[in-house]
Amino acid sequence: MNGLRVVESVHMPARRPKIQLRQQAPVSDRFRAEMDAWLLATFGDEAYMLVVNTGALGFGPSGGMIVTNPANLVMLRGLK
Repeated sequence: MNGLRVVESVHMPARRPKIQLRQQAPVSDRFRAEMDAWLLATFGDEAYMLVVNTGALGFGPSGGMIVTNPANLVMLRGLK
């Protein structure tokens, strides 16, 4: 993947909503659930991945890695 190592983690969600209310928003649980459902229906979701630059962290060789759920690997392999 353009020099980035891809690491699979089943502990990461495969997808996440593009937009949702912050946990700190002072709203009721019912309103949060309804609003998050509306936001998901309106704006959809996206693949969840973390890109880590290991060189900038001071350990490992210069470069980086992508950490994602195994369900996203098919999409990543299609990107070239």
